[in-house]
Amino acid sequence: MYVQSLRISGFTSFKDVTWKPERLNVLIGSNGSGKSNLLRALDFIRASAAGSLRDFVLSKGGFPRLLWGGSAQQIEFEIDTTDEPKAEPIYRFTLMSMSQSASFSVVSEALVFVGPSTPLRLMERNPDGLTVLDGDNELLLDPAWPLPETETALSMVSALWIHPVAYLLQKQLRGWAIYHDLRVDEHSEIRRPAVVRDEKRVAAHGQNLTPVLKTLYESDFKDAIDNGMSAAFPDDYAELFFRPTEPDRIQLYVRRKHGVREDSAADLSDGTLRFLLLLTILATPDPPPLIAIDEPESGLHPSMLPILAEFAVAAATRTQVILSTHSPQMLDAFGDTLPATTVFNWAGDHTELKTVGPDELRKWVADYSLGRFIFSGEAAAVL
Repeated sequence: MYVQSLRISGFTSFKDVTWKPERLNVLIGSNGSGKSNLLRALDFIRASAAGSLRDFVLSKGGFPRLLWGGSAQQIEFEIDTTDEPKAEPIYRFTLMSMSQSASFSVVSEALVFVGPSTPLRLMERNPDGLTVLDGDNELLLDPAWPLPETETALSMVSALWIHPVAYLLQKQLRGWAIYHDLRVDEHSEIRRPAVVRDEKRVAAHGQNLTPVLKTLYESDFKDAIDNGMSAAFPDDYAELFFRPTEPDRIQLYVRRKHGVREDSAADLSDGTLRFLLLLTILATPDPPPLIAIDEPESGLHPSMLPILAEFAVAAATRTQVILSTHSPQMLDAFGDTLPATTVFNWAGDHTELKTVGPDELRKWVADYSLGRFIFSGEAAAVL
């Protein structure tokens, strides 16, 4: 189940846009064109399914700061997902600004299952309450049932009703992994010994890298990480290992090929640690339903980008991958495996976007590198 179409209305720079991603996607555009806002929209949707929408909005400075142009009164999302041909849940919800307040309310919400026969309405929320339907049986919750104004009914699916489509959709949306600011500086938590615990996915902040690697560093995953690091550092890298520092803590180390040199996470360069973090995100054997990374090329040597692109291509066979980039070298790193490329453009007061699939893109890049074509300005004339 992955995103087939996403409509965004009234959110940040998006007046009203529809985006149709594929399994492997690259977002490009100038600074301020709206690429990061798309990742924020994905994070917003994730929070709406996880029951943390109110906290997310507060962390962004309040609802008015998220409204398009500072003048829109509501935000609306519509997400189409699919796990098989001609069978997809379509979920939409609308949030309204509260007068003279930084808060908001969820004013409408609907879930429709589009299958091979007549579309089936599974859920509808309006000011009168929440209606949940299951096949021919209608279950009407008491309109007085206290639905939180600032959280979606989808986020409470386990508490309200059991329906496989709604449950799977909630699980998918709340499982999205959106990586904005992956800190690897000398003061970041990622460099310190970590509490020993079983973790299999890198968190949004990225600081749990050591326990994730310790949990997964075996068999095929070990081979993938070692192959990626060896490709980036062919004359130096040997393997990772983990050393206890206290009864309940471990530190990540890199063992070198020559001599007795061993570097802890605290000693690694920013670029090396960031590269290892990105490899781990993309190589995770049981990945989240969607992985989005903002500017993965940041702080990396250009020679690392083809390795990163190879891992992204492999990850896209298991999940949906979205990379936002300013780098023509990042685009060129994909070689013959062209990702779906979404071009962002600032149109005076709103973001416009155009997605070009791999097949269409090949027509235009036969005589160019992909990076040269997209960043030369010629793309705007033909897309």
